[in-house]
Amino acid sequence: MLAKSLTPEVALLEAAADGAATAHKAKEFSTENDLEDKDHDADDGGADNEDSDSSDHNSKGECVTFNHYSKKSSIDAAKTPGAEESWYAQHLEHADSLVASKHWGILLANWASLEEDLANSEENSPSRLTSKNHPIAIHNWVKHAQSLTWMPNLSDAKGLKAYSDKWHEWWAACQPTWRVKKPNSNEFLPSNGQGDWSILCIGGNNGLLLHVMALAWWRNASLHNVKETKRWTAAMKEVSWVLGHMLTLHRK
Repeated sequence: MLAKSLTPEVALLEAAADGAATAHKAKEFSTENDLEDKDHDADDGGADNEDSDSSDHNSKGECVTFNHYSKKSSIDAAKTPGAEESWYAQHLEHADSLVASKHWGILLANWASLEEDLANSEENSPSRLTSKNHPIAIHNWVKHAQSLTWMPNLSDAKGLKAYSDKWHEWWAACQPTWRVKKPNSNEFLPSNGQGDWSILCIGGNNGLLLHVMALAWWRNASLHNVKETKRWTAAMKEVSWVLGHMLTLHRK
């Protein structure tokens, strides 16, 4: 349940909702940076309309919640002059700078909105995500005080594949028990996303931020790797789907 008083950041996000569709300025995408969008449209026949303000269903029959905030609105609201800067503002802007994708913008907007909601929530939740199976890069980043200038070295294809494999193991370990993976796959069986997300819905420095940065590093390192770009796209859409549902449920 949300606290009754809204922070200046959330108030601005709410005010930006109606004008987000016209205020949003799309980035200039290179062929490589936009590859994940084209691959996704080809896979699902273009059914995923990321600019919609409602819900749709993806090719797995799962409900997809589209956030009505623009990424730019989220970043600006987190850094509002005259208001206390949100703790995640620099991480949000840094993650945005590492990835050029409109779908990534939806993910960041949902994450920023969820962080604000969690910060104003009276509910008790775990203080950190599980570290089971997380990539060593996460451990090293925490050791470097989550510095914005530190990034893992994922320059070779073998190392990048090992990193993405480990991320999938970690993501699976973070899921509630009602989410079941398909046999021999990184995908989960279709669901309506209406279950208890408390094991994963964790804000702060030891929460969902870790997955956001892990995805940003992965994408940044896979720009010239078509296979890893496709794997990243699927992972990013999965995380965005989860964030959208957690945000929707948290606001009921």
